[in-house]
Amino acid sequence: FELLSGHAPFEGTDDETKVKIANINYTFPDYFSQLARKFIDNLLQKDPKKRMPLVDCIGHDWLQKNAYKYMFGPYKCPIYVNMDE
Repeated sequence: FELLSGHAPFEGTDDETKVKIANINYTFPDYFSQLARKFIDNLLQKDPKKRMPLVDCIGHDWLQKNAYKYMFGPYKCPIYVNMDE
């Protein structure tokens, strides 16, 4: 959520944040796609047993269509070793 929006899903004062977390109360910015919303909703479950397992996260449509190309795409950093040190 935070990587996409730039802020935490339960942002507020300490007391407000506690209440929002306890109630799973967050709103999505308008620019979040439905796939991104579904992905995040599946992660931000109060009951840990209802949260999406890691293996399902990796295979989720939103991650496959978006993040994967940035993780393994043309943006790899070349390895540089300074042999003079």
